[in-house]
Amino acid sequence: MTLSYRLGTGKAWALERKLTRPTFHAWLYAVAFLQNDATAMGQQVAWSVGKPGIEDALLELEASTAAYSGRLKEARDLSNRAVESAQRAQEQETAVGYVASSALVEALFESMPEARQRAARALGIPSNREAQYAAALALGFAGEATRAEAIAEDLAKGFPEATLVQFNYLPTVRAQLALNRNDSKMAIEALQSAIPLS
Repeated sequence: MTLSYRLGTGKAWALERKLTRPTFHAWLYAVAFLQNDATAMGQQVAWSVGKPGIEDALLELEASTAAYSGRLKEARDLSNRAVESAQRAQEQETAVGYVASSALVEALFESMPEARQRAARALGIPSNREAQYAAALALGFAGEATRAEAIAEDLAKGFPEATLVQFNYLPTVRAQLALNRNDSKMAIEALQSAIPLS
């Protein structure tokens, strides 16, 4: 039984039973992405229009798809729309997360001024640890080592018992900063702490 068949059967089963929670549509988008089905992805985005609390999530998924496909301008526009939608739904923490994620996308596309600007915007609003991590990593890619290190230290102190922070976020940021210094040995050492979780 192929993955495609299983996904299609699960989708049909859920739709027959009218399981249409908002998160279900995000899941359908993800399945359509894996199947390279642009029409189905578009249907999920269209379904979400004007629905507070889900429109932003589908727009962010669409932004990620555009970035994955190398369409940075489109990804940027969709991410901005996702932020605006989340703000309209009064989901400030979610909006900050989208800004931080877009900073990382900009950095990965080597659009460093935009990455720095978006990271600063994300950090200028009280945020969550995921947004801080994405901003720190974006700043690390953008060559802002001092600021990225400061954020990493804040995360280390603020979340000493958070497994995700200690064994994923911090090693990743520290490895990127080591690579910026051309210290591949230190980058590998930084990532060693994540091995027990892999």
